[in-house]
Parts: sequence; structure tokens; C-alpha cells
Amino acid sequence: MSQSTSRQRWAALQITIALAYILVGCAAGVGAKPDLKAVVAGSSVPQLQHIKSIRSIPYGSGDAIKQVLAGQDEQELSRPTAIGVRGQFVYIADGDLAIVFKYDLVSGRMTTVPGVGDMLVGDAADIFVAADSSIYVADPLGKRVLHFSSGGDFLGKFEDATNLSRPVSVLVDASGNVLVGDEVYSLIVAFNPAGEAIYGMGGRGEGPGRFRFITDIAAMADGFVVGDRVELPVQVLDKKGKYVSHFGERVVEFPTALVTDESGRIYVFDKADSRIKIFKEGQLIGIFGRNGYADGEFRFVGDMKYADGKLYVADTLNARIQIFSVTP
Repeated sequence: MSQSTSRQRWAALQITIALAYILVGCAAGVGAKPDLKAVVAGSSVPQLQHIKSIRSIPYGSGDAIKQVLAGQDEQELSRPTAIGVRGQFVYIADGDLAIVFKYDLVSGRMTTVPGVGDMLVGDAADIFVAADSSIYVADPLGKRVLHFSSGGDFLGKFEDATNLSRPVSVLVDASGNVLVGDEVYSLIVAFNPAGEAIYGMGGRGEGPGRFRFITDIAAMADGFVVGDRVELPVQVLDKKGKYVSHFGERVVEFPTALVTDESGRIYVFDKADSRIKIFKEGQLIGIFGRNGYADGEFRFVGDMKYADGKLYVADTLNARIQIFSVTP
């Protein structure tokens, strides 16, 4: 019996899916650097309205284990740290259980991706699902990114002792290169598909184009956005890694996760006040959420993804995944 199978037998799995409508509109009179206290109070920008829970699907409750899903044991998420999305499938890495789950949005069926959790040294920090449905998992303590097929077959790894010490984010660009954001060295390392480091972007330092502690990276149509918990909160780079702009000063204190949508909006979770702050063209256009346990509330967000008009949020300390429907 594998280690993953044994964990499944004692662990419980719960995924709470909260679907909400979010009406995002541009706020009039928002300055380039609104005051943080005013933002938190909701006076500089409007709170997003119509955040309405449509569905809540609990799998299991506390110590209760029920037989569902064709005889499988219901199980409960303990500490989801990373998510990846492709089509109808959501991949969820749970740090306490050391398991990567695969959730089918259509059938509601939850399965495991065997073998992935066994290879992780510590918590997964990020998951990227490629167009071929293979998955890339950032393993910070292992100082590498692991590559698996959708079924869990190990395909390779991306590591570089000189330039990669604590990878916290991963994505694959249009050229097939694997881009890895490293927290310690504060740069983005690009690997070719064969696993060779070919160039870097950024680097440790102060000011535009430099970073101190990268927390996340996300792709845009013409480049990338990078979150940093010490230096400029959010920076925009072009496809070659050249600095374009930055925003979020005095508004975002501690970004832990960020993502972009097809409309050019950038969603940033701020650990400082447990809110998701939405920007467009560097301007704050809305905020939603707060610290708490209810739908639309968060305690700590370890990862976010956007796909097909939906925002997926790994609400880590609430042991759930929340999904929001984003209206244009």
C-alpha cells in the first residue's frame, strides 16, 4: 500500500465551492496611490456588491466519514496550499495530507493524483496545468519544480543550484519555456522544456525591475506581473523581463497570491487585511472579502487561479477552495 493510499484512508477531504457573482466596475476618482486605511474602510473605492453564495458543497463533516462517489470515502481538506486549473479539472495540493487531488467541476468527483505528494519535500507552493494537461508543481523545500502527467507519472524536474533556492511560483509561457519565481534569489528563472536554465529576469535589489521576496508571478497578454512582500508590491514586466510599471504602494502590504484575467484586471490577495484587491492599468477598481469563515471571507490565501470567467481561491486556513464567477 502506497504512502498516499494510507493517507487517504485516515484523512478526510472537504472542498467547499462557493460560487458568487462579482460585478467589477471602474471607480471614479481613484488616485494612483490611495491611502491604505481609507481603502480598508471602503471609502476610497466601492466595495464589490452582489457577492452572493449560490452553492456550497461540503464533502464530509468533522470526523464523520461517509461512503459516496461510487463507494469512495469522503475526505476532508486540511490545508490546501496550491491550486491549478485546466478545463473542468481543478488540482489541489494539500500540505498536511501531502496529497494532490483532482476535482471534476462537472461531476463533483474528487480523486487523487498518485505519486505526486510522495515526491514533494514540503508544501507545494504553486501548481500550473499546461495545455497538454501535465502539471508543474513548485516544491520550495526541494528547491525545484516537479513535472507530472495528469495521471501522476513523473516527467522531469527543473532545478538550478546557482539560481534557484526557494521556488514559489511556476508557469509555462507561449514558447514552452518554464518560468519559475524564486523567493530567496528574487528572480524569475526561465528553463527550456529539457530542464536547462536559459535566462533570468529581475534579481535581488531595490527599485523598479528588482525584487526582495517574490511571492507569486502571473502571466498577462504582453508580459508578467510579480508580487513582492518587501519591495514594490506588484511590478509589471514585459515578455523579456524588462520593467514596465508598478502599482499597489500604500494599498497592498503583503501580497501572497495574484492572478490576471482576459480583461487585463489583476487580482491581488493581501495577507495584511485578508482582502482581494483588483487593479486595472495600475488603478485600484475594487476590493472584496475580509477575514472570516463565511463564503466570500478568507483567513489566508495560499494561491489563486483564474480560468473561463471564474476565480479560484485556495482559502488555506479555512481548509477549502472558493470559486467565484466573475462578470465582465
